[in-house]
Amino acid sequence: MASPTPSAPPPSHASPTNTTTTTPTLPAPQTFDILPPLHDILLRLLSSSSASSAAALQQQQHSQPHSQSTLLASDNADTSLSSTLSSQPQPQQQQQQPLEIQQLAGEVSRVRNRIRAARRAVEALPDVERSVEEQEDEIEELRGRIARQRGMLAKMGGG
Repeated sequence: MASPTPSAPPPSHASPTNTTTTTPTLPAPQTFDILPPLHDILLRLLSSSSASSAAALQQQQHSQPHSQSTLLASDNADTSLSSTLSSQPQPQQQQQQPLEIQQLAGEVSRVRNRIRAARRAVEALPDVERSVEEQEDEIEELRGRIARQRGMLAKMGGG
């Protein structure tokens, strides 16, 4: 007959908190990288609106004579918008093309899907449902356990 060891606590006294030391597998960082695609969509929309405003400006120039100061002001505005757009990094050639309003729903849907995937990845992590107070209680319990273990080691080593 095997008797329980005196140093092991009975099963009824086991701690209800999760005390495993295994590190959970975290999602890839790219899962949460949502801002660059959103930024690209906005840039493409801006370039689309600047291209259409430039076409409208050219059409106005041919139909109505403008004063020199009006032309210079509109050219400066187009130049500043173009320089702002061109100074932004654009990794793919397809994303440099202007985005038409008909294409917006599809592009935004891709970003929405990435957000959903990131949300699912976070919800799949262990202990996400635990409150901060529960986590702080567990930390204090673990600190107490470490202090007791250090005390035991000191008694054994110090003799």
